[in-house]
Amino acid sequence: MYALFHCAAEAMETYQLEKSKRGLIDFTDQESLALHLLKDEQNVEALKDRISDVFVDEFQDSSPLQIALNMQLRELAQRATWVGDVKQAIYGFRGTDPELMQTAMTSIPDLDVEVLAASYRSRQSLVEFVNDLFVPVFEARGMARDRVSLDPKRKDLPGASPSIGNVVLLKFEK
Repeated sequence: MYALFHCAAEAMETYQLEKSKRGLIDFTDQESLALHLLKDEQNVEALKDRISDVFVDEFQDSSPLQIALNMQLRELAQRATWVGDVKQAIYGFRGTDPELMQTAMTSIPDLDVEVLAASYRSRQSLVEFVNDLFVPVFEARGMARDRVSLDPKRKDLPGASPSIGNVVLLKFEK
C-alpha cells in the first residue's frame, strides 16, 4: 500500500513540476489562486464595493475548496444565494460531499434556508417514486423528511404509461 501512495505522490509532484515549467495551471490551481486573491486585504477592500450579490448554483457539488471560495465571496457580498439539491450530488469523485451542504445549512448562523417543497416539473408518480427512494436514505443520514420530500403538483394524465418501468437484461452465451 505504501508503494501505491508513494507512486501517487510522485506523480502529483511531477505533474506540478511540469505545469510550472510550462506556465500552465489547471482548474484546481485556478480555484486555489482565486481563494488566495480573495483573502488578500487589498483585494477585499476593492471588491467589497463592487460585489453586491453572489449566486452559486449546484451547491451540492461544491468541493471543500469551492466551499471555502463561496464562504469568502459571501463575506464580500451584500447578499449570497446558494442553490442545491443533495439528491442531485454527482461529483463525489472530485471530493464533493452532500454532507458539506448539510453542514453549511446547519452551521452558518445568519443563513436563511428556504426549501422548495413542491415539484411542478415531474409528474406525480415519478415524484412519489423518488420520495419513496430517497427520503429513507437521507433520514438515515440525519436529514429531516421536509428537506428531502417533494409535493407533486403535476398529476399523472389518465391512462398515461408508468413513470418507472422494469428493464430485463438478458445475457446470451454461445
